[in-house]
Amino acid sequence: MNILLRDKTPHICIIGNGWWGKGLREALALKNYNVTVFNSKSCLRDLLTLNCDLVFECTGDIEAAKTVAELCLEKGVDMMTVNSEFDCHYGPYYASMFKLNNIQYCGCLGDQPGSLVKLHYDVGMMGFETVALGICKGFINKYQTVEEAKKWTNDDQDPYKINSFADGTKLNIEAACVCNHIDANPAMRGMFGMDCPKEDLAEEFGYLAGYVKDRIIDYTVGVKGINQEAGIFVVGMLKNATTKMVSDMKYLKMGDGPYYLFFKDYHLCYFEAVTSITEMVDHNVSYIKNRYLNADVISIAKRSLSEGTVLDGIGGNCIYGEIDKVTTIESKDYIPTALIKGLELNCNVSRDTPITFDMVK
Repeated sequence: MNILLRDKTPHICIIGNGWWGKGLREALALKNYNVTVFNSKSCLRDLLTLNCDLVFECTGDIEAAKTVAELCLEKGVDMMTVNSEFDCHYGPYYASMFKLNNIQYCGCLGDQPGSLVKLHYDVGMMGFETVALGICKGFINKYQTVEEAKKWTNDDQDPYKINSFADGTKLNIEAACVCNHIDANPAMRGMFGMDCPKEDLAEEFGYLAGYVKDRIIDYTVGVKGINQEAGIFVVGMLKNATTKMVSDMKYLKMGDGPYYLFFKDYHLCYFEAVTSITEMVDHNVSYIKNRYLNADVISIAKRSLSEGTVLDGIGGNCIYGEIDKVTTIESKDYIPTALIKGLELNCNVSRDTPITFDMVK
C-alpha cells in the first residue's frame, strides 16, 4: 500500500523519551503519523486504553521492556524494539509468544543489529551466501569504570550505557542479537576482534568461518579508513559461480574471491527505524526477527569481587559481558547479563572469571 493511500493515519506508541524516542517522534511527524509518547514507566498500563497500530519500545531498560511486551501480548498489538539488552536474552521467548498470539515482535533498522540483518538479506537476494558478519569498533577497554566513562558522557546520557559501549558489553549483546536473528554463532567466547586492514577483511573473516565450519559473527578494532563506531559488514561467497561471475566481480572492484566484502559505514538510528515502522504498518512485514536461540551474553568479573558484593549490571563496575553459545551457557550455568543486576555474591570471584548461578545467593 502506498503511504499516501492509507485509509487512516497510523497510530504509533513510542515507549521511551530519551534520545531515540525524541528523535523518532520528530521523524514520524514528518511522515504524518499519529504519535503518542510514554515518558514514564509508571503509566505503561495506559497502553491498554489506546488503539494503536504499533508499539515501539526504546527505553533501554530490560524490566520496562518486559512490561511492554506483556502488555502488548495482553492487548494483541505488534511490538518493535531497539532495546538490544532486552532482545538479546528475552527476544527468542517473546518472538515465539507473539507468534502464538498472531501478532509480531521484531527489531528495526537503524541500530547495528537490525542494519546488519538487513545487509545480510540484501546480500542473499543477490545470490551470495553469508559466511561471516562483522561489527566495527574503535577501541575496547573491558575494565573501564563508570567514573572513567563520565569523562565523555553528556548531561542527558546514562554513564552506565556509555560504559557498556566502551567495555565491549554492548558490542557482544548486539552480536548475540544478530546470531538469534539469522542463525550465526561466535567463533569463540567473546569473539576474536580482528585487527586487519579493510582490504583484508573478506579473506580473514571468510577463512575463519571456513575453519570453524559455521556462519560466524565477529568484530574489528581500530581499522583505519572506515567509520569505526558505526561500520558493519557481511562477507559473502558465490557458490557454483561461473567464470563470468568471478571475472565480473573483479571488474566491479570486489576482488578475486571467493570471499567478497559488503560494507556499510553508517547506521542512521531513528531515521532508518521509520522505514521498519512503515513496512510493518503498511505491509505487515518485518524480517528483523528472532528465529533462533543461538547466543546470549554472559557476565564476567571486571575486577576481583568480594563475597557480599551486590552486582550492578550492564555497564557498571562489576561485570563486563561476552557472547557465548546458548548450549555452552546452559551447560556451565553462566549467568546472562540480562539477569545479573542486583544479585549478591556468596563467594569471592577473581577478575575475568565468568559468574555462575552457584556463586550468588
